[in-house]
Amino acid sequence: MEDIDVQLSPESITISGQKSKEQRIDQSDYYRMERSYGSFVRTCRLPVAILTDTSRASFRDSILEVRALKKTEVIKDRFRKLQVE
Repeated sequence: MEDIDVQLSPESITISGQKSKEQRIDQSDYYRMERSYGSFVRTCRLPVAILTDTSRASFRDSILEVRALKKTEVIKDRFRKLQVE
């Protein structure tokens, strides 16, 4: 089982969570139980600034999908050619 938290800013995406796994084997001659758990955090810078209002995330079949990352208008106009005088 994994608890996922996705935080999105115009410049980066941060994915964090907790994972835990428990395995039990109960045979006639032995019993074994294994537990593993831990937390993780990953932050990735985005190549361009995005609108956070239109984005959404889904987690199905152990796959995290983040969609609808749209560029902001500010970043489109950020670079412009200047006239050299």
